[in-house]
Amino acid sequence: MKSVNLELPGKSVTWSPTVQNNAFTSRVFQSRESHPIEEGPIFALTKFNTKGHSPLVQYGLHERALLKDAGTIELLSRKEIVKRPDPEGQTYLQEVRESQQRVKEITTRAAEALHEQKIAHRKYLKEHNLLPLKP
Repeated sequence: MKSVNLELPGKSVTWSPTVQNNAFTSRVFQSRESHPIEEGPIFALTKFNTKGHSPLVQYGLHERALLKDAGTIELLSRKEIVKRPDPEGQTYLQEVRESQQRVKEITTRAAEALHEQKIAHRKYLKEHNLLPLKP
C-alpha cells in the first residue's frame, strides 16, 4: 500500500496503512481530509405506483396488511440521486495548497525582480558617477 507524506510546520509525518501508526499520525491524517469543491449530489423526487407492476412492493404491502383492494392508485415518492459528484474532483485542501504555491511563486518572482532592479540601478549610478561619496 502507498504511504502518505504530510507536511506540518516544522515536522514531516509519514502515514502508512501497512505500518502500525500511533494516535498522533492517525489524528493528523484524519484532520487532513477535505471535502470536494464542486456541489454535492443532485437529488430528484420520483413517484411510483404501489399498485403497479412491482411484485416486491406488492408483497411487502401485503405482508404488512397495508395492501388495499379498493382499486385506488397509491403513489409514493422517494429521493433518487440524479448526478453524483466526481470522486476524483478537486478538494478544498488541494485548492488551498495550490493557492499557497502560487502565492509563494509570485512572491519569489517579485523578490527576484526587485533584486535585479537594485543591481541595475546600482550599475546605472556607477556608470554616471552618481554614487554618494563614502565618508
